[in-house]
Amino acid sequence: MTAVRPIKKRGSGDSETEYSRESKSARKREAKRYEQLGRDLVMLGDQDFEKLDFGDNDELRSEMLTGRRLRGQYESFRRQMMHVGRLLMTCDISELEKELRIIQGRRTSGSAELHRIEKIREDLIGPDGSAALNEIMGKCPALDRSKIRALVKKAHSEEEQGRPPAASRELFRYIRDNYRESGSGDKESVFSAQDDDDGEEGAGTGPEQ
Repeated sequence: MTAVRPIKKRGSGDSETEYSRESKSARKREAKRYEQLGRDLVMLGDQDFEKLDFGDNDELRSEMLTGRRLRGQYESFRRQMMHVGRLLMTCDISELEKELRIIQGRRTSGSAELHRIEKIREDLIGPDGSAALNEIMGKCPALDRSKIRALVKKAHSEEEQGRPPAASRELFRYIRDNYRESGSGDKESVFSAQDDDDGEEGAGTGPEQ
């Protein structure tokens, strides 16, 4: 359904040149807004993109899929996004904008949680690791203290020998998948309901592990 937009009426005191310049600038800003919306939608992960509801607008979905295939081809992608923006200007975009806000909000929340787990891992591997371990065990007694100690020890060894940080990554995943503070009941880990690409090896939303 085509969105209805009010048209600015020119006052009696406005000159033709001033009105034309203002109108042209407004149209340019509006075009940029729709183009940016198209970019944000096209750059979503596969699972999030597939959840978008395009209704019966097969042309819009097809052109966005073309845009996804052109990612990494700067000039072709830029032209395709201009085309997608023009298509979006003919549509009611309220639902797509709403879906995008929900996805972006979830990503922001997930990123903050990833940083929190990263900080826990850093504390465990750091010089005050014993104190950090006692602290998180107090918050989550269900964690395996022996397993964490073994992974921390292995992480230190790998660092000293200049080897890839396999134990550090395993420690991150263990904390991510099992850390639940006391009082949360049977609530799932904040990561367990996330899409697969939201974890440690996700699409750049969290810290590098």
